[in-house]
Amino acid sequence: MCFNVVPLLCLLICRYSNIACELISSDANQITDLLVSTDSLVQSLLSFLERPEPLNPLQASFFSKIMGLLISRKSEEVGVIVEC
Repeated sequence: MCFNVVPLLCLLICRYSNIACELISSDANQITDLLVSTDSLVQSLLSFLERPEPLNPLQASFFSKIMGLLISRKSEEVGVIVEC
């Protein structure tokens, strides 16, 4: 995504993505509970995989970190959402 935009905008996008990733992956159970309790939020997160190739490797690492956390903490809830 960032490969075709202005470098400053790319830095801002990556910075906000990093901040969001760190907040979601913190030890605040309320955040993960809210995320998996709303199917549309998980679907929005999964829509990252539907972007045209190539995926930004940095943003892909943020996605991977969040999905790994959700699967390890809320595997049943995420499994139900992903199957739909």
